[in-house]
Amino acid sequence: MDQNLSPEVDPQVDNSPVAEKLSFTLEEWEAELAEAERKGYLKGRNSRIQQLRAQPGIFENATAATIEQRLASPSSFLANRRPSVWE
Repeated sequence: MDQNLSPEVDPQVDNSPVAEKLSFTLEEWEAELAEAERKGYLKGRNSRIQQLRAQPGIFENATAATIEQRLASPSSFLANRRPSVWE
C-alpha cells in the first residue's frame, strides 16, 4: 500500500476545527444541557399557551369558526335580558 502522506500529517488525528470544537469540559457540557432544557421548557410552554389562546373564551360562541363570525353573532350573555321598569 503506497500512501503519499506528508510526514507531519497523522491519519489518526483529526485537526479540523470541528474536531477541536467537540472537545469541551464537564462544566461547558452541563451549561449546554441546562440551556437546551430551558429552551425545551419554553417551547413547550409557549406551545401550550398558543393552544389555549386558540380556544374560544368563556362568553364566546364556540361554534363560530372565524373572528368575523364571532363578532357578527350576538352574544347569549345579554340575549335574554328582562325588561326593566324604565323601559
